[in-house]
Amino acid sequence: MPSAPYDLSISAARAGALFASPLQRSDEPSARQVWQAIATAIAAYGVRGCAARVAQDYGEHPETALTRMRWARTAAASASGGSQAEPTHVEQNLYWITDGTYRSAFLTDSVGAVLLDAPPTIGSKIQRAAGETDRDLLLENNRA
Repeated sequence: MPSAPYDLSISAARAGALFASPLQRSDEPSARQVWQAIATAIAAYGVRGCAARVAQDYGEHPETALTRMRWARTAAASASGGSQAEPTHVEQNLYWITDGTYRSAFLTDSVGAVLLDAPPTIGSKIQRAAGETDRDLLLENNRA
């Protein structure tokens, strides 16, 4: 039986390591503490070991695992400067962007860009990312 696909990107590995670490959201950790927790978890368990711990926690505590992973992804991205949120070109005039928790997209045409579903934490980031293309932003609707 083939194994389930797993996102093996650097950002996913960092989030998985932070998830597997003992660091808690309630600790209100600094970027340095997040980096230390990631490094310690990877040294102790390896990337695959961290992924295994994530899977185990989702199996044993699904009610809390999702919230912890959202925090881990956001904290790891912020600690690594991921809050800058670079746009990813999907195809033709379609781009997507993430802040580690939410995903959104925008389309460009000869006149400007149209933002698709900009949630509160990513609204300003997607506007900035769309501004990095060679098109003008036509409509601004930031729910933040």
